[in-house]
Amino acid sequence: MKDNSNDNDFDARDYEVGYGKPPKHTRFKKGQSGNPKGRPKGEKNFATIIDDVLGATIVITENGQQRTASKAEAMVMSLTAKAIKGNARAAQTIIKLADRYAPANTGPQVIYHLSDKPLTGEEWMKKYGNDAEPDAA
Repeated sequence: MKDNSNDNDFDARDYEVGYGKPPKHTRFKKGQSGNPKGRPKGEKNFATIIDDVLGATIVITENGQQRTASKAEAMVMSLTAKAIKGNARAAQTIIKLADRYAPANTGPQVIYHLSDKPLTGEEWMKKYGNDAEPDAA
């Protein structure tokens, strides 16, 4: 039998085809991408569309002065104004939004001490610790 193979030809005896081992002639050539055109741009999903629309800025008039605000901010301001005027549904909606999205109060905590006699500095430290400082009376 005559062997006409050269170094670039596929030799079935040297290579086993199977899972994770595609035939050599079907593999990507060196330096060639498997997807030369790249991933096609897809449609935006609904959440991205909502973010884009509500994040867009508009010009609003507040206290006689114009300023820019996001559409989401303008909607919350409008809803709050309606709630203040007595719209029960707007009030209910703004309260739900505040409960869901408003951050918890992270500011300094105020400690009130109701007593018939003032505390000394030592009594204050014993009762409240180093975090709070007594009022200068």
